Order: sequence, then structure tokens, then C-alpha cells
Amino acid sequence: MKVFRRTSKEDPEVQVVNAINSFCARGKAKKGLFGTSGEVKIDETHDDVTQLPVIVECAQATANAAREAVRATRKQLDPKRGGSSASQCRAVMVLRILVDAGSDNVLAQVEEDEKLVSVVRSVMRQTGDLSLRQMMIDALAHFADKKELKRLKGVNDEYKSRIGGEKMKEVNIEKIEGLIEEAKSSAGLLQQVLSTTPPAQMAGSPLVMEFYDRCTKLKTKIQSYLSREYDSPLQASIIMNLISASDTIDTAMDQHKLLMDRAAALVSPPREYYEEQEDDQVNMNGHVRDQVLVDPFPDEEDGLYDSPSRDYARVIS
Repeated sequence: MKVFRRTSKEDPEVQVVNAINSFCARGKAKKGLFGTSGEVKIDETHDDVTQLPVIVECAQATANAAREAVRATRKQLDPKRGGSSASQCRAVMVLRILVDAGSDNVLAQVEEDEKLVSVVRSVMRQTGDLSLRQMMIDALAHFADKKELKRLKGVNDEYKSRIGGEKMKEVNIEKIEGLIEEAKSSAGLLQQVLSTTPPAQMAGSPLVMEFYDRCTKLKTKIQSYLSREYDSPLQASIIMNLISASDTIDTAMDQHKLLMDRAAALVSPPREYYEEQEDDQVNMNGHVRDQVLVDPFPDEEDGLYDSPSRDYARVIS
């Protein structure tokens, strides 16, 4: 995996742009599950996810690198560039990861980039891809909680006031298809991130948290579709694909739990444990006890509790 280092021949500004362009370029359009076009399909390869740590680390290295990272992400998102919807979805993903990393440099550059706000508005107005639109809506709602991102919060407020809380009364098959594709892609990316993250970094990894959170939300959406009552029942093929997508997310989340448990098990006992063991070898007079193995859970049948004259270890006086 290519990771930024201070001694690297390439500046972080160059590396972060290359990594963002490479990651977004791997997204490609594919026909939907039920024969419609425009669905998002992420090219899930091992090298794909390894770009994400490079993006985060390089963007945090300097203010200039943060500026270039935001600019490159905005260009990938811009509808005027004519990129695929899948590439734009990946740009939204990168933007969320950069923001969630919490770097002051990155947050400042996101807020100061006026063109980014214009591009986000264009995506919301122009895109016909429901997956991209939903990802953008979710991202804006997420950014609204960041006090540093006042401009994007304004875009979110505009969108909320425009829709006025209206709900769709009829089932949108294309929206369900997009949800299924996004669920499978997000589950695949979560598994890849888990496989490339060292156990010691698992609990605090922003990438792991990002994709796990996304899978959790997608799982909730799928369950809402499956439990909802409709005037016209959903087609059996749609129900089966929703169930399949839910199972795919479950597999990724089970892997997440397993690896998190293993990572927690690798944590060493506290230092006090070893100090107590060392202190227990020396008595108050400074004499060292015989090296006797002690059963921490002695049975009453051994007579250790009945005879005060016996101790777990004999002290040399």
C-alpha cells in the first residue's frame, strides 16, 4: 500500500490528488439489477481501498494538501465534467471521509471552497441518479452537525425547506434498486477496509467507522422497505434482492464484530497487574519467597482454609 511519508519524493499535494482521482475513477456505471440503467456499481478491488488511508494522511499533512484534496474531490463531483454517477458517488464518499477525519485544515478548506457549494447545488438539481442523490442528501444531513461547515449546512437547510417534509406515497422501484446496489457496494468496501486495517488501529479507524455507520443505516432502510405495507405488493424478485442485500450487510457487520473483538483481546493486561505480581514475590523484610506455584482458586478439600498455619507460599525468615 502506498502511504505518504515525509521523505517521499512526491509532495503530499501531488499524492492526494493522484489518490483521489484513482479512487473515483474506479467507480463505473452498470445496468441495474432489474435491467434499468444508471445504477451505481463500485469496482471492488483490493488496491481500491488502500487509496483511502493515503487520501486522509496526505490531506492532513499541510494546508496546501488539504486545499488540493478538496479541489480534486469537487472536480470529481462536478456534473460539468461529465463523469459517471458512480465516480460522483465516490467523490461524495471521499468528502465525507475527509470531513470525518476531523482535520482543522481540511474543514477550513471545505468551508472556504465556494465552488464546492455551487457544485453540490448542481448535483442536487441536475442528477437523475437516485443513488447519487440519496448519498448527497445523507452527506448534507451529516455535514449539518459540523459547526465549521456553515456553507454546506445552508445547502442542507435549503433542501429541507424545499421538500417541506413531503413523503413519497408510491413505491419507487429505481430507488429500491439503487439502495440494493449501494448496500452491496458499501458492505464490500467495509470488508476491504477491515482486511487492510491493522488490529491496533481498528477501533479508532475513521474509515472503519464510516463504512460501518453507512452499512448500519442502509440495513435500517432495507428493513423499512421489507416491513412496509403497500397497496400493490412488491415483486418477489425485488423482495429477494432486498433480503440478499441485507444478508450481505450482515456478513460484513459480523466480520466487523469478530475483528473488533479480536483487536480488543490483543490489549495487554494493565501494568498494575504485573506490579502486583512482582510485589507479591517480596515480603516486608525484603526476603524473597520460594517460587511456589499458587492455585488462585484452591478447593476447600485441600485444607488450605481449615489450617491457618499453612500459606500459599513458605517465607524464608
